[in-house]
Amino acid sequence: MKRPNKGYRVEGNKTLLSRPSRLRSKHVRFSMIALKPAVAEALEGFLYEWNDEDTRSSVRANLGAMLADFKSKNGCEEYQITCDTSNNSSVDIDNNVLNVDLYVRPKGVAERINYRTIITPSTISFDLAADLI
Repeated sequence: MKRPNKGYRVEGNKTLLSRPSRLRSKHVRFSMIALKPAVAEALEGFLYEWNDEDTRSSVRANLGAMLADFKSKNGCEEYQITCDTSNNSSVDIDNNVLNVDLYVRPKGVAERINYRTIITPSTISFDLAADLI
């Protein structure tokens, strides 16, 4: 897009994902692309450990520290790690499987900015004017 007195600017933040999702934003997609291998690498350290509450607690603590840092850098709004008896049944344990469920709520981005200029008379406070709109 060419803008007067400013030259050309490439605009766009969408991926090719067609269904409504935050993953339609390239910023969100890039964050998730960075997060996934980091989580996989962190979990590799738990391979061949005992599948017990101590290990599951360590998984939650390890991923919790990583995700707290990710969140502090605006990688997500919220996250939750589930790695306990609610998602690790005795059948899973007997089959040597450790289940870790990671829920992530990515932040959204501003793709459009709407603004208004409201002209008020001197007799009306801005708070009252805002309430009238």
